Amino acid sequence: MSRDRVKGRLPIKSLWSMPGNTPPLFAKLPQYFPDAEVLQVFFETDPEGAAEVVPEDLEVPVPTEAVITFFKFPFSTLGPYNEFAVDIKVLLDGQEKYYTAYNYVNSDVGLAAGREIWGGVPKKFAVLDIRRSFDLVYGFLERPEGLSWSLPLLGLRSPLRLSRCQSLGLPLRLFHRLVMVPSH
Repeated sequence: MSRDRVKGRLPIKSLWSMPGNTPPLFAKLPQYFPDAEVLQVFFETDPEGAAEVVPEDLEVPVPTEAVITFFKFPFSTLGPYNEFAVDIKVLLDGQEKYYTAYNYVNSDVGLAAGREIWGGVPKKFAVLDIRRSFDLVYGFLERPEGLSWSLPLLGLRSPLRLSRCQSLGLPLRLFHRLVMVPSH
C-alpha cells in the first residue's frame, strides 16, 4: 500500500443497506408477511381527477377504477408495520395495470424497503391502522397526525381467509403495481 492512499476495508457483501458498517435496516429477500390483514375497497372515481396524479405516459380508462388498500403487518421479516395505498387502474401500451398514486407507511423499515428493495415506491410517513369495533372493521390514515384522510368502514361477521374466499368462489383480483421512475 502506498503512503498517499489507504484501501477500503468494508466487504462489498456487507453493503446490502446503508450505512454498510451497521446492522441492516431490513432482512434480505425473500420477505414474509404472515397473518397480514388487508382492507381493500374498489371504487369508481372521476377520470379527470385521476389523470391529475397519473404520469403522462399512462392512460386513464373511463370508467375509472381506483383502489384504497390498508395493510396491517403484525409480523414480517421487516418487523411490524402498517401501510396504505391508493392505486388507479391505468393503461400502459393497451394493457391494464394499477399505478400507485399514494403510498404511506408508519415505520422507517417499510419506507426504506419500498424504496430500496422494490424500486422506488413513493412512500411517505403517516399515522394509520386497521381497527375493529364490535362487528365493524375500519381503516384510517392521518397526515399530519390528527387530520384524517380516509375511512373505509366494513361490517363483518368474521374475517375471511384467502382459502375461504376461494372455496366460496369469490372473485380475487391480482394486480401489478406500476411505479414510474423518471429517467432524467
